[in-house]
Amino acid sequence: MRTDTTNWAEVYSSLHIDTIKSSGKWILIATLIVGGILIIASFLIFRKQPVVGIFMTAGVLIFAGRYALGLMRLNKNPKVLHGIVIDKYIRSRTNEGTYTETVNHYIKMDITDYFEIDSNGISNTMDDINTRNKWLCSPEIYNKIVIGETIQVLVMPHDKTISRIFKN
Repeated sequence: MRTDTTNWAEVYSSLHIDTIKSSGKWILIATLIVGGILIIASFLIFRKQPVVGIFMTAGVLIFAGRYALGLMRLNKNPKVLHGIVIDKYIRSRTNEGTYTETVNHYIKMDITDYFEIDSNGISNTMDDINTRNKWLCSPEIYNKIVIGETIQVLVMPHDKTISRIFKN
């Protein structure tokens, strides 16, 4: 794997992980405050139907919990995966109620090597490797990748998506 041509400390600093963490904390706090207000209001407005308040509480806790889990994952380092693209595909689904379509782009790689990066560069070369995995990516990255080529991709820890590609 060619790691000598890329300054991984510079790549890590360009991710602005500290900014993502601080804004994520404020969004989580705002979610809990607004959710708390909605929970209190639902219990006061629907006094005779406490089920409404219970469902509101469950919804707020699930939403805030998933967000908090993503924030905890940001304490991990981003991974750089090296391997061959063996497949790429698109999955779309349509919400029957709102008729909105969600399109996800995936890339499947046969991973030969990967490592973590931090503010000092390469922090940890990983040994336990799942050789075949699919990764979610943006349409721009999806369109740049060709099946059969060898690439390096940067995977963010909080949402497990490819944020950058490095072609060899």
